[in-house]
Parts: sequence; C-alpha cells; structure tokens
Amino acid sequence: MERMEEYTLEGRSFVFLDLSMLKNNLELSMLVADVNAVIEKYPKASLHMIINIAEFKLDSESIRIFEGSLSHIMEYTKSCAFIGVDGVKKMVVGAVAKRFGKTDIRFAFTRERATEMLLGG
Repeated sequence: MERMEEYTLEGRSFVFLDLSMLKNNLELSMLVADVNAVIEKYPKASLHMIINIAEFKLDSESIRIFEGSLSHIMEYTKSCAFIGVDGVKKMVVGAVAKRFGKTDIRFAFTRERATEMLLGG
C-alpha cells in the first residue's frame, strides 16, 4: 500500500494517507477499503492522521466516497491534519470533518509541518 504509511513517533501512532493525484474514483474506493482494514486494528480515538489531498479531484462522487470513508476514519482518529488544502477545498473538507464531530482539524502545506502540528508544535 504505497499510498498509506503507518508509523510511530514519540510514542504516538500515525497513519499517513496520500489521496493526491488518484486516477479515478475506483482507485479511491479501493484505497478507502484498505485504509479501513488497517485502522480497525487500533483503538478508537487513538490515531493521528495526516491526509494529503493535494490535487485530489473534487466531484460529487469523490466527495460521497470521501465523506463515507471519513466518517469511519474519524472514529479511530485523535487528531487529523490535511495537506494541500486551500480555498474552497479547505471549506469542504473542514465542513465534512466537523460533521463527524472532529473540530480539531489542522491544515498544512507539508507533511513535516502537519506532523509538528499534531505533535503539539
């Protein structure tokens, strides 16, 4: 799963998910299924998620898939940062995430900065 990476940093469990430049919604659906299988081995509300959505194609179908997966992912997420988000995409992603009870959503332009933010820096 090259678009997903699990790792531990300062005793915290992280999952990095790269949705950037997905070719189509089928690829998105397959990635979501893989992610769901991986995160379910963690306790709920324990993961720190970093999700790269730079160049993620927003259309009604991808939003529906993303929204459905995000609801499940957020059950297992303690904190979350999105990379590559600005403008309208930032508003859409923030609104969807908040819909599932996550108000501690961060936005960054690099994975390094997202990691620092989730570690409290």
